Amino acid sequence: MFAIKSAECEQRLQVCLFCDLELPVKDLQDHSEVCGSRTELCRDCGRYVTLKLLNEHTSTCPGLRADQSLLRTPED
Repeated sequence: MFAIKSAECEQRLQVCLFCDLELPVKDLQDHSEVCGSRTELCRDCGRYVTLKLLNEHTSTCPGLRADQSLLRTPED
């Protein structure tokens, strides 16, 4: 009998934390290293930040004042 547990199967799909792409688990680590190294422009300070460091950056961003929310609301 073939008994493959879904938690152990290298072909099971898992979502990338940076781009939401579903990949086989066996490929996810290599993909995440490349994907997390992409940069995005911070709207608050104008610096380019790698996706893997974006959460850390939002807590230390010099352009984000303490009274500002990380979630922006549309201005009326």
